[in-house]
Amino acid sequence: MEGMVTFVAGRPVIILTKRVPHPDWLLFVLAHELGHIAKGHLPEHDGEAIVDDTVDVDGGGRDQQEEEANGYSTHVLAPGGKEVRLGQPLPRAPELAEIALAYARAHGMSPGYVILNAVHNSLVGGKKPYGLGQAALKALPAESTAAETCRLALQKHIDVDALRDDSIEYLEKLSLL
Repeated sequence: MEGMVTFVAGRPVIILTKRVPHPDWLLFVLAHELGHIAKGHLPEHDGEAIVDDTVDVDGGGRDQQEEEANGYSTHVLAPGGKEVRLGQPLPRAPELAEIALAYARAHGMSPGYVILNAVHNSLVGGKKPYGLGQAALKALPAESTAAETCRLALQKHIDVDALRDDSIEYLEKLSLL
């Protein structure tokens, strides 16, 4: 399972379980699950769930709901559903990271998602250059990652006084507070 959405106590809950070396892939899975909620795919009854064991961003053979959730996630993460492609010759990983940083700033996107989007939409010798993408993700500065962006947003907007002590302790152990 990569992610799922369910209803608990009348509220939608998203659970992410995919273990990845870079958080921007989780950003796509989260946006995909939000797509299921936004598109009304899930009956609003406690215990109902949609479980995605593999998020197939191509939509090849996937059902209509999965395609709609993928389309929603692409529009959330890339304004206008913008698709990025790598040109030839391929840049080296550090160059791709720099290009992604500049492109992300100019288009309001996460640099990691720019890299993942470009790799997904590009073919080199009939294959997607995932190795280049992974190396470019590692070359991004830490402060540009989705995880760091989320951590900073949490710190800026969380009302610590509204949390229970055990929640505060947990967030402190995770170095989020």
